[in-house]
Amino acid sequence: MIKDTFDAENGILTAFFSGKFTAEEIVEWLRIINPERFPTRKLKILLDASEGEYVFQPTQLEKFDKPITDLCRSFESVKTAVIHKTPKETAYSLIISSKTICKNYTEQTFSFKDAAIDWLLN
Repeated sequence: MIKDTFDAENGILTAFFSGKFTAEEIVEWLRIINPERFPTRKLKILLDASEGEYVFQPTQLEKFDKPITDLCRSFESVKTAVIHKTPKETAYSLIISSKTICKNYTEQTFSFKDAAIDWLLN
């Protein structure tokens, strides 16, 4: 399940991923992120996937290319902090981040929420 909340004061969209996820489910969530739903030009995303498990293969990571590019076109900047607990999920995030060609997109992977929030706010 994906639950998200938006804090307009600091511009952080916090998303909690729990349980098992397919690439398609994550892509659908990415598609609903837009300025009408999250009214900020500089979007900061705190994606807590520490309780989530990705149930797709590395070959499916290319499915994220277009949704992330579309997301970047919708905002002046997109800064994403991802929290993972397992090596597989961490590796997937690092691959996605390295393949993203948007100049206004930055992503870092973290093990701890406090470090992720500090990075987003600075």
